[in-house]
Amino acid sequence: MKKIPLSQGKFALVDDDNFEYLNQFKWYAWKENYVYYALRHPPRDMGIQKTIRMHREILKLSDGDGIIVDHINRDGLDNRKCNLRRVSSQVNVINRGLRSTNKSGYVGVCWHKRVKKWSATLCFNGKKIHCGYSDDKILSAQKRDEFALKYFGEYATLNFKEGI
Repeated sequence: MKKIPLSQGKFALVDDDNFEYLNQFKWYAWKENYVYYALRHPPRDMGIQKTIRMHREILKLSDGDGIIVDHINRDGLDNRKCNLRRVSSQVNVINRGLRSTNKSGYVGVCWHKRVKKWSATLCFNGKKIHCGYSDDKILSAQKRDEFALKYFGEYATLNFKEGI
C-alpha cells in the first residue's frame, strides 16, 4: 500500500501495483456528503471539463456506465482494491455510517417516545422493517444486526463487527 498526496493535506491509499500509474497525475481531495474522494481533471476536450474519480479509474470504469463503486470501510480515500466493490444502489445506500442526528450511537436504533423504549429498524426494498423494541439500546442494536444479516448478508452494515 502506498499514499498519493492530494490537496488539503490529504492522502489517497492505493495498492502498490496502481501507484506508479496513478501518481503521474495531480489529484485533489473533494468532499461530497461528508466523505472525501480523490479526483482529477484531465485536459479539456473541446472545451468540456471532465472529472475522473480515482476509485473508478482503478476499477477501469467510465462515468455514465451505471455501475456504482462502494468503499467498504466508508473511507472514500481508501482506494485499495480490497476496499472497493461494484454494487447496486440498494447496497450502496445500506453501507452508510451513523447520521449526524443519531442519538443512540447505533445504526438503525432510535428512542421511541410513545413506547418509551429503544426501537430497531432497517429499510429493505424501500420498506421500513421493524426489528423490535428494548429497554437496552445495545440489545436493540444487536437485534437490528440480526435482521441486517438476514436481509443483506455480506453487505449488511453492522453495529458490532463480529456480528451476532
